[in-house]
Amino acid sequence: LCVMAYVTDIVPMEMIQAPSHGTIQYHPSLLPLHRGPSSINWPIIMGEKRTGLSIFWPDKGLDTGPILLQKEVEIGPDDTLGSIYFNHLYPMGVESMIESIDLVLTPGRRIGLLGVNGAGKTTLLRLMAGELEPDSGSIKRAADLRVVTLSQSRATLVPTQTLHEALCPVGDTVEYRGRPVHVTGWAKRFLFEADQLSTFVSNLSGGEQARVLIANLMLEPADVLLLDEPTNDLDIPSLEVLEQALLEFPGAIVLVTHDRFMLERIATEFLGLDDAGGAKVFMTYERWNDARTRALATAAARGPKKPKRPKSKSTTRRLTFKEQREYKDMEKTILEAEAQVERLEAEAALPARASDHVRAAETYNALSATQARVTSLYARWAELEAIQGGG
Repeated sequence: LCVMAYVTDIVPMEMIQAPSHGTIQYHPSLLPLHRGPSSINWPIIMGEKRTGLSIFWPDKGLDTGPILLQKEVEIGPDDTLGSIYFNHLYPMGVESMIESIDLVLTPGRRIGLLGVNGAGKTTLLRLMAGELEPDSGSIKRAADLRVVTLSQSRATLVPTQTLHEALCPVGDTVEYRGRPVHVTGWAKRFLFEADQLSTFVSNLSGGEQARVLIANLMLEPADVLLLDEPTNDLDIPSLEVLEQALLEFPGAIVLVTHDRFMLERIATEFLGLDDAGGAKVFMTYERWNDARTRALATAAARGPKKPKRPKSKSTTRRLTFKEQREYKDMEKTILEAEAQVERLEAEAALPARASDHVRAAETYNALSATQARVTSLYARWAELEAIQGGG
């Protein structure tokens, strides 16, 4: 990846396209409003109240190309060209450049996404897969990039096929990384015996069907693998097969899983998503966990956060006696549920959970259920508030 600072001339496309991951460029104004060498001056000359910076993918024009990131600053009555640039645009530009390249995926980079439910892990995967468009910034994909998502659904399997047909639809060999592998050897790699090849897929266990999906995934030509909770419903042998397959994958991997042991085995780095839309890279799971623990401790030291009262909508019905009692106790109920979420999050982060898949699954299921209850309580509170407000 080439990173260019403020460039006042047109850069040849041969130079821009030379890096394998392209080129990004810093520009000290809000493109496309002002381009060229005097772009910093124009917002001040024209009496504008705001200016900013742009990080973009340059093309053959002067300061043209898809915008990756933009940030704004106010222009005060006493601001000069020097104060705007050196006090705002320059330091903010350095931070923005770093922010812009945080998620450049390269071969061999295996990112574990971390964060509580609702932090945006699945949304980020869907953005990478092209299923969603970003609200801000942009996603640039390399030419002919092949992105594959591991399906958690058994529906992609054909029940009437034999195991042989499911693993190797044509002939007796599969091609794995440019080399032919006989179906018997390929089946053994995923813990199947040769005499199982005539077994119908419908007669395989859930764990065995999962291993078929993993085997098929490994044959897909892919540069990037996106995995959202791939360990759900997997037995221990299937977990081990999946881990080994991912460790041997030469491309980039982005992984979301509650299985801490798998995360620590697979990920080369971790991207922690907070509850406010922020993200930070951590080199180990332990460092993210420490940062998360400190954040929870700081929040606890400030005292319990009072739930924000929902906006009410007018209605003609009044609260019943039972609903009045429910409404009166709702803040306390929500605080208790949120405290339970924090306790379960702390329990899920314990090192002992990493080596106990059964207890870990129980803890994460309880955490998901409690988080869903908090969401439900807020919705119910809004409903009661609407009735109360209309009364």
